[in-house]
Amino acid sequence: EGRAREGFLRRLALAVGSQGALLRPFAPWLARQFAGAPEPPPLDPDGQRDRLLLALCQVPLALATPETPLCLVLDDLQWTDTATLLILEQLAATVDRHPLLVLGCSRPPAGDGEGPQLLDRLPGQALTRIDLGGLSFSTVRAFLQERLGDIPGIAELAQTLLRLSDGNPAGLRTLLQEAEFLGALRFNGQSWRVDAPRLAELLPAQNVVSRIRGQVTGLGPEAVEILQAAAVWGSGFDVGVLSTLLPHVPRFRIVGTLVEAERAGLLRPLGRDDPGRRDFSHDSLRESLLFEMAPDARRALHRKAAEIVEDLDLSAQERLQRRADHLVHADARAEDIPVLEHAAKAALDGSAAQGALNLGNAALARLAGRPANDETLMRVRLLVASALAMARMPEEAARLHHEVLGGNPPPMVLARAYLDLGQSQFTMGRLEACFESYRRAAKTLGYRPPRLASGRALLQAWRSLREIWWESRRPRTYDGGRPVDPVPS
Repeated sequence: EGRAREGFLRRLALAVGSQGALLRPFAPWLARQFAGAPEPPPLDPDGQRDRLLLALCQVPLALATPETPLCLVLDDLQWTDTATLLILEQLAATVDRHPLLVLGCSRPPAGDGEGPQLLDRLPGQALTRIDLGGLSFSTVRAFLQERLGDIPGIAELAQTLLRLSDGNPAGLRTLLQEAEFLGALRFNGQSWRVDAPRLAELLPAQNVVSRIRGQVTGLGPEAVEILQAAAVWGSGFDVGVLSTLLPHVPRFRIVGTLVEAERAGLLRPLGRDDPGRRDFSHDSLRESLLFEMAPDARRALHRKAAEIVEDLDLSAQERLQRRADHLVHADARAEDIPVLEHAAKAALDGSAAQGALNLGNAALARLAGRPANDETLMRVRLLVASALAMARMPEEAARLHHEVLGGNPPPMVLARAYLDLGQSQFTMGRLEACFESYRRAAKTLGYRPPRLASGRALLQAWRSLREIWWESRRPRTYDGGRPVDPVPS
């Protein structure tokens, strides 16, 4: 095992070369491995993103060897954001040259996640789709036989549970527990017995959530309050976190509730690496708990959770992101704006378009009522517009850019607005408007506008001007007391 690890780290170091410093924020062992790696030279935002994605892709590729093929499992791809998709696109382009299998799991496209639409952009030759239906009768029967034995009435029980659960595994488990509660399934000390008349008392379930709600409610009001606090916190809650969120609830009650909920199949331990920390066994359970909360109570708990995150042993980036995620759902306060803006920019730098949109819109909501020339308002509008452009919504991005331009922004903000507006216009095919935006950006930056005769030239001009704008933001150096412009004329 030690030799295999050394081999992997050697291959990874060779693959990332001088870009090792980019991987330090993502895991403690990467920070140790590349502690002495030099910082890479600055690039424009697009160049930084591409360089980071390429470095991240080297981690699974370095793990995959002919001697140790790799299966990379990615769950809940229905919530895929742009950054994850870009990594998948990079892997899809190289997967046929490496002993690597990427196995992604996604629900049908029925939520707010970007995943189902974004995954359609993956190259077809690298993608195999397998649509999974509900559990079959034979599978449900085999599951019951394994748990209960081959007892009389097992076929009728399997048929009933299959019909009521629609083949959903979580619903099947809930219904099995309900059958035992109603006495339709009894253990006499030696074997299980099916009571057919009581089995008929099981009500049809239109969805799994309604049954889960009933199961949670049956634990009692105090247990519901504890589990709702856990739902607000999200994955990885423990007794310490819940005690801080609910100081009025005795610690032993919290411990008892978590044990009882885990025994009932509502919670699951995170694993040996996270002793004492738990997560909900199904997303629907957390969603239903949040749905049942009073809005003011939910917002107050999110506010308290954001404060708790500050004291956790996390990297600065993770602490910022988790704090901002809670502030998005907390009561709106002006003091949240710097955190939300900083987190939105970090999400945008990581190409997480949906995350940047959520954070940026939360900051804009707290900026309501400020004048159009407010500098913070213009900066956040530009962030949201960039996220919209990244999410392939150029019309909405262009609208926000025009709002920024109407606020009489300072020169550097003005140049950035014209550059980003030009990018949106280019995406919409409005080349003349795009050229005019680039001409104004060049004039603002003090450069002669280039002559552009084609879409390709426009694209090249945008990249050049973005580089000029990016370089113009860097601190100026001085020679003999006179400033030296770092950008060549």
